[in-house]
This record gives sequence, C-alpha cells and structure tokens, in this order.
Amino acid sequence: MTNMLNVYMDDIEVISDETPQSFDKLKKGVLSDDSEIRERSFSKLACFEYTEEIKNIFNRGLLDSDELIRSDCIEFLAEFDLLDNLEKICELLDDPSHYVVNSCVISLAELNSKNEKVIKILINKLKGGRLQSGTVLRIHYALYKLDPTYSIGNLLVCYSDSRDYRDRCAILNLLAEGIREEDIPVIKEKLDKIVNPNDFRSVLFKYDELLDSLD
Repeated sequence: MTNMLNVYMDDIEVISDETPQSFDKLKKGVLSDDSEIRERSFSKLACFEYTEEIKNIFNRGLLDSDELIRSDCIEFLAEFDLLDNLEKICELLDDPSHYVVNSCVISLAELNSKNEKVIKILINKLKGGRLQSGTVLRIHYALYKLDPTYSIGNLLVCYSDSRDYRDRCAILNLLAEGIREEDIPVIKEKLDKIVNPNDFRSVLFKYDELLDSLD
C-alpha cells in the first residue's frame, strides 16, 4: 500500500461518529481501488442509521470484485433486516465464491422470512450437488430455521458425515444459534452418541458451549 493510501486508511480508521463529513469520507472509501479501504469503509458504514442511500451503497457492494466484500455486504443488508433484498441475496446463491454463497444462506436464515420461494430455492440448491460440505450444512440449518417441519436430524447427519473438524465446529455453532424447544432433548441424546470424546479440542469446546446454552 502506498503512503498516500496509508494516510487514507488512517483517515478511515479514526472515524468514530456518524456525521455527514464521516459519511462523505466513507462513501469515497467504498469507491477506492484498494480492497482493504473498501472493506473498512463498508464495515464502518454498517454502523450508520439505515437510509435509502446506505441501502444503495451496500447493493453496489454486492457487485464488488472482492469476494469477502460481497460476503460482508450481504451480511450487512441482512442485519438491516431488509426483506426487500431477498431476491438479490437469492441471486447471489450462484456466486462463484463459497464465502458469498455461505453468507447468502445464513442471511436468508437470519431474515427468517418463512418465504416458500426461498425454501424451494435452497432445496434446489442442495439437489444441484457440487457444493462444499460447509455450504451443505448451512443450507440444512437455513431450512431448519425457515421451515417448522424441517427435521433437525438433517444437521445431525451432516455432523456424522463430516470429515472436517471445522465443519463439525460450524454445525455445533449453528445449533447454538437456535434450536426449537421440542428438539432440545433429541439434540442432547443424539449428540452424546455421535460426538467423539477424542475429537479435536476445538470441537469438544464447541460441544460443551452448546450444552451450556441448552441448560
């Protein structure tokens, strides 16, 4: 990064208010050629009160060349709880980046729209195959959140089938985010049988955290 960009990054980093001057500086930041400056500018704009202009800025961020910025913008829009962005988020389920796809799936779950079209799109995404295991488990989580008839057993199957400790940690994290009350006894009973006591320490730590959240 050049000295000039270093100074500009410093200008972005010291912003701690929501004044018009700060907003103008961040608007310039999201147009920077430097992806780090764009990322930090978007991040700080997420703290501003929602307006149509903010929404349009983040919608523009969905087209950014940097996959992590696209991913962040999806999550920021979901935090604003903008159900009118459902269609845009669904379109990005076909993004070439698994980071972006994963953010789309989790954001759709958090928006919690109970939208039949969204549920159908997610099911078709699963049927389409060629997905990373982390994306598969997140789709099952989203379907569990969006469809009251969807069985939590699908997430437990993901856990049993997982060969990557990071996926097992992710599943346990997602379960801790919210389980239907009637499923809590099932989770306690079945996880006790499938969690390997000799697994990675990080997995066992997440398992203990989950159990504590259910008490």
